[in-house]
Amino acid sequence: MMINDKSLSYYDRLKTFRLTTLETRRLRGDLIEVYKLFKGYANVDFNVFPVVKYTSERTRIGNL
Repeated sequence: MMINDKSLSYYDRLKTFRLTTLETRRLRGDLIEVYKLFKGYANVDFNVFPVVKYTSERTRIGNL
């Protein structure tokens, strides 16, 4: 049973209950989805994604 102690800050609660941050959990979820895409476990139609075509070799836009 977990104690809901609102007097602790967010980071103190993470440390007390040995949890990861929301940012880390979201990143892990994104990495899992990318893995599924590369390994073919996700049923995705790649034709619906836009194709970006570059017209020059330059990596920066602007006045140089």
